[in-house]
Formats: sequence, C-alpha cells, structure tokens
Amino acid sequence: MHLTIKEALTAYPFSQSRLVAGENITQRSIKAVNIIDAPDIQNWVKEGELLLTTAYILQDNMEKAIQLIKQLDKKRCAGLAIKLGRYWKEIPQTIIDTANQLDFPIFELPYSYTFSDQIKALYNKADQQKEMSLRKKLLSQKELLMLQYHYKDIDQYLMIVAIFIKYPFVIFTTDSEILYNKTNLSANEIFKNWFAHNHQQKVNQQINHIELKHSEMKYGDLIIINENGEDIIEEDVILFGQIGEILTDYLSKVYTSHPESIQEQTSSILLKRYLDDEITTEYLKSHLSQEENKLLQMPYWIILIDHHAELSPRDIASYRTELEVHPHFKPYKIKHLTWNEYLVSIIFDSASESRVFQKTNLFLPVFDEILKRISIKQNIKLVVSKQHNHLNSFSTAINECLYAKELAKDLQYNNHVIIAEDLDFFSLYRHIPDPLMETFYKRIFEIFLHDSTNFKKDMLVTLEAYLECNGNIKEVAHRLFVHRNTVIYRLDKVSALLKINLKNIDDLLRIKMAFTFLQIKNIRQHIS
Repeated sequence: MHLTIKEALTAYPFSQSRLVAGENITQRSIKAVNIIDAPDIQNWVKEGELLLTTAYILQDNMEKAIQLIKQLDKKRCAGLAIKLGRYWKEIPQTIIDTANQLDFPIFELPYSYTFSDQIKALYNKADQQKEMSLRKKLLSQKELLMLQYHYKDIDQYLMIVAIFIKYPFVIFTTDSEILYNKTNLSANEIFKNWFAHNHQQKVNQQINHIELKHSEMKYGDLIIINENGEDIIEEDVILFGQIGEILTDYLSKVYTSHPESIQEQTSSILLKRYLDDEITTEYLKSHLSQEENKLLQMPYWIILIDHHAELSPRDIASYRTELEVHPHFKPYKIKHLTWNEYLVSIIFDSASESRVFQKTNLFLPVFDEILKRISIKQNIKLVVSKQHNHLNSFSTAINECLYAKELAKDLQYNNHVIIAEDLDFFSLYRHIPDPLMETFYKRIFEIFLHDSTNFKKDMLVTLEAYLECNGNIKEVAHRLFVHRNTVIYRLDKVSALLKINLKNIDDLLRIKMAFTFLQIKNIRQHIS
C-alpha cells in the first residue's frame, strides 16, 4: 500500500473520519494499516503504518498517551486513527496539541464503522490506484514503442521519454559523453556523482543505473537520480527497466540506420558544454568529426528562442523541420541544442565563399514565414545574432541575443522575430522623429529616389557593401560577384553624384546614418 493521507481521505468509509492534527502533511504515505492491541505497541510498529485504536490503552494515563504519540512519531508512523464512542467521547486537546507540535496526523474515526470496514476501504483504494498506475504504465510503454517510428530526432524522442520517467535522469553514450541531461546538475556535478556511484561511495542522491545493452552490444547508460531521497516504488523500478529496454531498441535502430544522428546529438552536447565554459576549444575540436570541425570555420548566426518550455515537443520538431527544409536555408548547415531555458539553433553559412553578400535582416521575413507556418501562438521571441566568423565568438553571439531580447522588451518591440543588429541602431536613434529621419536620408539620396532603374539599385548596393566591408574593394567585388574595376567605377560614379569623398570620415558618417535611417523606417513599418 502506498496511499497518501490526502488520498486515504477519499476512500469510503475512511472518508467519514476527520483529520484533527497534522493537517500540514497530508502527502505523508501510508504503507500499511495496523491495530493497537497492546500497551507496548511502539516496539512492534513499522515506518509508514497507520494505527487504529479504540483508545482503550490510552484512556487511563494521559502522560503515557502523550509519550506514545511521541514514540510513534519517532518511528515515522503514518498516523493514529482513534475510534470514538466507547472509551473517549472526544480526543483530549492535550493529545491534539502534542500531535500538532510534532506534525503527527491524528484522525477521529466514526463509531458506526468497524476497523475491518476501514482497513478494507484503504486496501481497496490502494489496489485501485495500483491497477490504474499499472494501466497507465502499460499505455506509456505502448506509446513509447509507437513513438519510435515518429520521432527520428533523438533529442525530441528523449524529451518524450522524460515525460514517462518523471524523475531527473541522464543518458551517457558509450564514450562517456552526456547524450541527454534532464537534471538540474551541471556536467561536472553529474560526472562527480557518477564516479562516486561507480566506486560505491556515499552520494546525496539515490541513483538507479540501467545499462542500455542488447546482445552484447552496449549503446550507453541510463542514470535515474531520485533527488528527494525516498525509496522508489517497485512498480517504478520495473518501469525504468522496461523503458531502458525500449531505449536500447530505439538507440540500436538509430545506430544501425542513422549512425550520424548519435554523432549529431553528441556534437550538440559538446557545443552546449563549450558555451557553459565546461570544456576548452581544443577539447571541443578533438571530439568533433573532421566534417564538423570544418563547420566551425564557417561564418554563422545564433538563433535563440526563449520560453521554449511553453512549446510542445511537436512544436519544436516542426520548427526544426521547417528551418531545415525552407528553401532559403538549403545552402546552410544547421545544428540545434538547448541551453539554459533557451532553444538555440546555429546556422552555418557553408556556401559563404560563393554567396552574394546579404544582410542578416534579410532573415526577418523568412523566420516570420516559418513561425506562421507552424502556428506558434505563445509569447515566443526568436532572436537572431549578427554574423560571426570565429568559434570563440559563440558566447558573444549568445549575449547579443540576450541583450537584444531585453532591449526589444524595453522598446516594446512586440514582433516575434528580433534581428539583433537592427535593434542596435534602432535603440540609438529611437527618439528621433520620423520626419527628421526622412528629411535626412532624402537629402542624401535625393538623386536616386526617383530612379526606378537598376542603376539606382547597383549604386546603393555597392555603396552599402563598401561600408559593410570597411572599404575593402576586393571583398566588395567578391560579395557582389563583380570585377574590382566595376566596384571602383560604381564608387567613383556614386561619389560624383552624391558629391562625397569616400575617404572623408564626415561624408562616410552621413552616408552610414542615411542607410541606418532607411533601415529604421523599414523596421517601424514592419512593427506597425
């Protein structure tokens, strides 16, 4: 029997009893029921027992009755139920006060029901709950087996597994890398506890270890950590073993049909540990494949989604799928990981050497389209960092996203997609009225405003790329897929038309501000 006091009070006729003391601990477990029939009952009771009595052995000596309450509490009994009517008409206030001081439950049992009625009711209730629990566990096993065929993404499948395990757990790969961490512990704390467990040292948590092994082939280890220190019931232990078998079957299929998925999952975990400063750059590179190390040499963007806990596993899977199959991102390589309370995607520009230069804010309509397609209606913010080129900028990119998220909140920028580099200038110039901005950029670009030909587009795109590339003609030509002489010709032409000197800092500043005001106008139009 494993009923809580709260559950026991719903079992008829025990529900007709009244809890008169210890009302703050209704979640205490009742493991068995016994009857007090001897003055030295405290020598025979066990932890978790609910004791029934007519008060026969308590009636003559109040001091002895109080001592018995204290001894039962010390033995960690579930409580004392006193049947009124024969020896006590009511429970003495001294007994109730003592029990309340100890937080020890005392029940008043009605006289009209026998002890056997009460005991039968409690055991029937426990049996019903056990049967219901076993049915749910059987359904859980069936569901986990069925979901194997729907969730090819390991991370998504393990999120589903976590729903069924209900306890914090960790899955190690055969290389002792953390494949999945559903605890509040850092990787270092997990390894420390796991090391202590393996060497039979004392640890703070109760650890259940299940080898994920089939036919002499080992796929990893499932470690379930019981943080509250109470014994895990036998039914849950059996369920853990069965989940271990299902996980083993799932991982064996993944290893057989998609061995790269395990590597993909492991690499995401390594990137997360790198973000948390738990491993060095050298360690990260040494544990990644040659292909993945090539990725880390490419330009990339960090995409951060907050409140991802509000999303269902299906929402997250849909988001990842849409991101990976969207035509705009076909030439890119994408990795996903969870970091703190955020869902993080890293978009690597694998075709950067042959790509026409594009600004990050061109991602805005693409992400808007993706979020609308998967119908995310929660208060989700998707934040895009600036483009970065070096591995050691990972933390910088994350911090950019976090800063942009807070800045958007301050600016009441309520769009679901936030482009970090746009908000930098938006925050700096947000107090300048629109008419002043419009007057400024119209005065600078007046000669191009009424030109609907490609001439205007070519001139302004070349000028903007020149500013973005810090005046590097070779890089501008590379990004625009034109000869460097074409770049020089266009810059000379636009300089003459705008009457500016591209070597003059003041002129460059005015041009930069004009482009910025145009971007802010576009952002404000998007918000409205």
